[in-house]
This record gives sequence, structure tokens and C-alpha cells, in this order.
Amino acid sequence: MIRNACFLIFVLFYSCSSTSSIADRPYDGVGPPPGMPSEPGKCYARCLMADQYETKDLEYIEYTGNAEEENVEVEWIEEVVVERSTKWEKRKADKNCLSKNPEDCMVWCLVETPAQTIKYLTVKDTSTTSNYRIVKEEIKVITKKGGSTDWKEVVCKNDQTPAFYTSLLKALFREGYNVDPNSTILSQRSKNALVKYQKDNNLPAGQLDIETLDALWVNF
Repeated sequence: MIRNACFLIFVLFYSCSSTSSIADRPYDGVGPPPGMPSEPGKCYARCLMADQYETKDLEYIEYTGNAEEENVEVEWIEEVVVERSTKWEKRKADKNCLSKNPEDCMVWCLVETPAQTIKYLTVKDTSTTSNYRIVKEEIKVITKKGGSTDWKEVVCKNDQTPAFYTSLLKALFREGYNVDPNSTILSQRSKNALVKYQKDNNLPAGQLDIETLDALWVNF
């Protein structure tokens, strides 16, 4: 079963300002919200975090004979090859969003995907039969859970120059993503390509964050 939890999350590619330290207090809508990192001259935004995986090898014995005829002891085994995971999916803009730009305020849904498993018949004692084979499978193991948002340092608006956008788009183009490498603006197609790159590479998604730029070797 796939479960969805939808949240209203502001995903802004353009609006961000430098912050100063703030005391813990109820947020009144004035100044940066509590919990935002604070360092003069830097900008921060919430980014969507995807699950991070690593690949491991699974080796098992699969019985290939007729257990009744051979009178050998066998059992069914079920192994998880891809762990249960979550990911953010962007859905249609919220109808109550006050921004003139619908991209400024989107509905994001946290989608839960069930684990993928394999089931096989194995023999308990391989000395009792020759009817078996050794099988090797790659499995995906989650090393860091996503499914939440986190504060990340992003490029401040005054650094988002036409030259910066061209450098970014050329880098995405080199990586094989569908963008115009000579453009000086970040179009919707380019934003989609950026988010796809971020998700493909287990990077924070939805912002012009520093981790993504470092991965693309883009300076600003």
C-alpha cells in the first residue's frame, strides 16, 4: 500500500535574505523563523530531503529440485531487496495560494513506497542434494532517511546573476539534463531539471543550495 501525506511547503528559488541570530521564541511572522541557521551574509531555505541508499550484495541458495522426491528439508525465505521508502512529489498548486506565481506555493505530498521483496525456496542442508544454485542479488539499503525538510545554505538573490544561471545550466546540460545551456534565466523546465538532478544524486531538493552547486562545480 502506498500512503500519501500532503503538506503545504514554500519552495522558492528566488526569495531569500541574509539572517542574524534570533532567540528561541514563538514565531510572529517577523524576521527569520526559529530554527533557521544564522550567519551574517548567508542565506538559508528549507529543502526536501530524499532517502539515501547504498547498494549491497545478497547471496543465497535456491533449491531447484523436487523436495518430495528427494526427501530433503526445504523452506521458503523472503528477503527485502529494496527497503520501504518515502519521497516527496510535487502536486498541483494550492488554490488558496496568494502569490501571483503558482510556483511560489505548491502542495507537496510525502509518498510512502512499500518494500520490494524476493521469495525463494532454499535447502537447509546442501550435502543432501545437488539440486541447488547460488544466486547473487543487489539490494538497496537506506543509509539515511529522508521524507522531511531541512535548512540548507542557498545562493542569495543578489548572487543569482545571468552569468550564474548560465554556469548552472551548462553544468546541468553536461550531466545530461534537459536545459538550454546558453540561457541566462531559470525557466520552469530548468527548475524541473535541477530538482531531477538533485533527486537522482541524493541531494537536497527544491532550492539553489550550496551542496548541489558544489556537486555541479558551479561557482557564484
